[in-house]
Amino acid sequence: MLTQARVDGVIELIKKLQRPGFQLSNFDLKYRLIGSGFYPADSHEPDRRIMLASVSKILIAQLLAEALEDAPSSLNYGLKLLMELHGRLPAHFQKLIADKPFIIKLAGFAQNLHRIGKLGLLEKLVVAIGDFVLHNDQMPTLEIFYQAIGLSSNEATRIIQRYQQLRYGSPQKLQAAYEVQAPSFTSTVTLEKGAHWNQYMPNTGQIHEFATLLEWMVINCFTGKPNVYEQALIDIMTNNAQDFKHCATFSEWGQELIAKGVQIIEKTGYYPAVTWIPDLNLPCHMTISTVFTLHFPDGRLETFGAYWNLEMPIPTEPKRQWGVVYPNEWGENYRQYAAKVKAHFSHLFRDWLKEQMAVNGLKV
Repeated sequence: MLTQARVDGVIELIKKLQRPGFQLSNFDLKYRLIGSGFYPADSHEPDRRIMLASVSKILIAQLLAEALEDAPSSLNYGLKLLMELHGRLPAHFQKLIADKPFIIKLAGFAQNLHRIGKLGLLEKLVVAIGDFVLHNDQMPTLEIFYQAIGLSSNEATRIIQRYQQLRYGSPQKLQAAYEVQAPSFTSTVTLEKGAHWNQYMPNTGQIHEFATLLEWMVINCFTGKPNVYEQALIDIMTNNAQDFKHCATFSEWGQELIAKGVQIIEKTGYYPAVTWIPDLNLPCHMTISTVFTLHFPDGRLETFGAYWNLEMPIPTEPKRQWGVVYPNEWGENYRQYAAKVKAHFSHLFRDWLKEQMAVNGLKV
């Protein structure tokens, strides 16, 4: 069970690693790069453990794709899925449920309450109403799969993971299955009731393992017999239409490669402020990462994994949830601030990717 003492203790450990005087009020976008790594697939160079954010979804999705082979063609969903979609891709959200004007308004209202982060009971009530209205509705499984991978929707991932959990029977067996493909990976057992604050190293691992996994998945789709979801997974990540701002796909050099017939299969990761993993021995930090495969017209594959960790001030906006108060990295002010930081450094990250590829013998 999560306690306030646990949260306060973790934050104190994080504060000790921060630069003196490094607060939101006096931070002027002069960042401190506190960690970086660039690794080709099958790299044997030392690689520190990082918070992977959505990069880990390529592993989760691969096991999901296997589990979904026998899944129904459509699945039940709730208002939380629409809330997240409303925030990530409003146009797609509107198109998907254009025939449900009441749900459109309800999801938007609930999303705004979630961003405020201070009206938990009201948000729960709105979500409960939405779930009641939607209790008989279903969405195509491939659409939910697209949201989980193409749009990095956490809620869509949770919906599909129910089938994965049924298949493996326990979190321990599922973790063992993950470790076959990525030995360093520690999955987040659950986010319910803030359990990730108590878990050792949730959603962390070494990014070169995920580059190696991605290349294997690409090869399997070209030379093996992938099921419809395994094929969809690669299709979703190929020349993704969603620009995540620091991705290789929408970089200037990435677009030039695509124009020459190169396919870029990519999964990015981003989190504005990691505050709950003291065992990483890092201050509060933003993580920006990507794993991508370049598939050239002649069949050649080049795969890389890369990340930056940038020190960030600890969020000052509190959020009350699960009976505790903790720093809210998704609060309105901090979210806008982190977006400015990410926008400032995303093009630098893309330029750095190009430089690192050249260092590894690939000029683009």
